[in-house]
Amino acid sequence: MAGFLDLLKPADRDEMLRGSSRIHYPAGATYRQEAGAPIALVVESGLIRIFVSAEDGRQASVAYFHPGDTYAALEEIPTGPANLQALADSNILVLDPRNLARLVTQNYAVGEAAIRILGRELARLVRVITVRSLGSMTERLAFDLLERASDAQLREGELICHATHEQLADSIGSTREVVSRILANLRRRRLVVTARGHVRVTDVSRLSWIVHGVLGTEGSAH
Repeated sequence: MAGFLDLLKPADRDEMLRGSSRIHYPAGATYRQEAGAPIALVVESGLIRIFVSAEDGRQASVAYFHPGDTYAALEEIPTGPANLQALADSNILVLDPRNLARLVTQNYAVGEAAIRILGRELARLVRVITVRSLGSMTERLAFDLLERASDAQLREGELICHATHEQLADSIGSTREVVSRILANLRRRRLVVTARGHVRVTDVSRLSWIVHGVLGTEGSAH
């Protein structure tokens, strides 16, 4: 699926990249957004998790951003939405948020592309909220594993997720013990194979159908 920059003509893309910079985040690195600070970035490679955390240390994943995905908060709002964490070695293109805000309002092509991307991200967040509020822990975990998948992995029918049981528990707002029990059940159903530090999904289609009921469609986010 085309990303924000892919929707732009070369001249508009060049204008968008004015004042940008590239940053490499090794796997595990975390960036905390300052409350109210504008930010705009494009994931060039790797996988970025957006998550929120409570004062007691609990975490909840909001979204996963794959190569081509754009994350932006251009207005100064009272609270920053989240932290960013690289789940794999990632290269990030950091855009100048003031330049982006100007182009969105003054350049029709850029504004149209922004609306298309915004609609896509809104649909993704609706799926996340639906699963998090109505889904069982099994449905939440299945959806979380699918959200981490890249388009290429889904086409190949196999997904490898590099995460510990505790990290998966943080992601869905549960505990390590609950996640371990769910994964044991998924192993018995031959949907996943687990090893230390990673989960391999062997049947993406059947895993997707676990969240079919709560979403009203197959659970894949792609």
